Amino acid sequence: MTSQIAAETNRRRRERLEQGLGHGEMEFLRCVWYPAVGHFDHLYPEWEVRDFANGYRYLDFAYSPGDAR
Repeated sequence: MTSQIAAETNRRRRERLEQGLGHGEMEFLRCVWYPAVGHFDHLYPEWEVRDFANGYRYLDFAYSPGDAR
């Protein structure tokens, strides 16, 4: 998380990352993601996407290995 905050150039996403993850998100990572996958590589919290009205929405997590989109 610290490395993603340091590397982030998008001001909106950086602010969300600096706020930290919520309790539910932390429990998901601890109880579901890590036991199933075993690592956090290519997992991006608070991933910004554009909606149909040209607004911004944030996914709790986006998994993007390699060049996948």
